[in-house]
Amino acid sequence: TTVYVGGVQVTPAYHGRSGCCSGVDQIQIQIPQNVTGCNIPVAVQTGNTVSNFVSISVAASGRTCSDALTGLSGTNFQQFFAKGSASIGTVILQRSETTLTLPPPLGNGTPTLTTTDGGLAAFEKYSFSGTNINGSPFSFSNYGACSVFYYQASNGDTSGNPTGTYQFVDLDAGSPITINGPNGTKTMPRSAAGAYFSTLGADPDLAGAGPLYLSQGPYAISGPGGANVGPFSVNVAVPTPLNWTNQSSIDTVTRANGLPLQWTGGDPNGYVLIEGFSLSGPDTSNLSAGGFICMAKVSDQHFTVPPVVLLSVPPSAVIQESGFTFPTGNLSLVSETQPVSFTATGLDLGIASSAVFISKPVTFQ
Repeated sequence: TTVYVGGVQVTPAYHGRSGCCSGVDQIQIQIPQNVTGCNIPVAVQTGNTVSNFVSISVAASGRTCSDALTGLSGTNFQQFFAKGSASIGTVILQRSETTLTLPPPLGNGTPTLTTTDGGLAAFEKYSFSGTNINGSPFSFSNYGACSVFYYQASNGDTSGNPTGTYQFVDLDAGSPITINGPNGTKTMPRSAAGAYFSTLGADPDLAGAGPLYLSQGPYAISGPGGANVGPFSVNVAVPTPLNWTNQSSIDTVTRANGLPLQWTGGDPNGYVLIEGFSLSGPDTSNLSAGGFICMAKVSDQHFTVPPVVLLSVPPSAVIQESGFTFPTGNLSLVSETQPVSFTATGLDLGIASSAVFISKPVTFQ
């Protein structure tokens, strides 16, 4: 029996029968040094059998946890939960590099890379009534750790899909949000749903989006203010893009062996999210799926997704269409700069960043 706490392998101090209760087994562990955060994943592995992943909040002081990524302290969390809500604004400039294999007539059956630049933003008020910190929207894992999620549908019934433990309402921050950068000015309008989104450029050009926009350099982002959120401005830098160096060599992932990933470039002070997803089949009448999110520092330049995580997702099915085969698994690297905070009337927290999203289909076996 091995326990993983925040990505760190721990040998139990004891595992066996409980000293108090008939039919109850127990595992006793000590939290590893330097593992702190509000959403620390915990899982148990025996052989190739892995438990479900759960999470705990850990603070070195033994009090309220802190989140190093956003800079939120235990005091911030206590204030949010004391008043029962937090108003949060997020703005992201993102380049997406997606490899897809589409059968005719949508494609030619060979992998095709599409690169798109986009801007997205959201301003929302979260309610924390009846929840706790590791069920909040601040639920980041610690560096070096992975979280796993599951999905199952039977006979077309998807009502068992888990939902979040917090509620939110959209906030009006005015429209449009303006972006000024090395390649000119772009805008992000507010949609009816309350979110902001704009395709800033694409290669190849998609529906008149124009050439790619997010080249390396500084970008000034500003909002006019609206009914709920006042005017704001923030400066975001787009660094050297992340380069996933061993991407072309990963088409099939043997779950029991672990998955090494390597990259260069990106913001040396930023972080990388490694995201995987696998479907057991295309038929939603009897479907199981699983995914994982791991977090590493850009400066590490490598990360290995451990078998305990990969074994928690189902093997990928393979779809046959028009003489071509397509896996139902997907693997992504998301490189994001260290978030920059901004203030505005009506917000408890404002953060902005730039990101690179790289995605490709893979087979988990």
